[in-house]
Amino acid sequence: LFSTIQGIAINTVYCFSQLVRAIMASKYQHLLRFTNIANSFSAAIQAFQAFLANSPESDYTPNALYWIGECHYTLSDFPQAAAAFKKLAEGYPK
Repeated sequence: LFSTIQGIAINTVYCFSQLVRAIMASKYQHLLRFTNIANSFSAAIQAFQAFLANSPESDYTPNALYWIGECHYTLSDFPQAAAAFKKLAEGYPK
């Protein structure tokens, strides 16, 4: 009986983790579409920063940092772009 309960618990945790990953992917994809459609780079920066604040351990954190840097670069805010890219390189060297 214990092994059955343990198996159910493990499957439940796995399913929940997959659901969380799907939600994070969906949020990130929404932000990326927002950036491309709106061309509002300042708003995109704020949206990606909010994503990072709400999901700091997401698999999409490096991508969000990259797009923050790209948005700053597009706005010719080179010091902020450099800071974002530096944070990306130092925190996610691979």
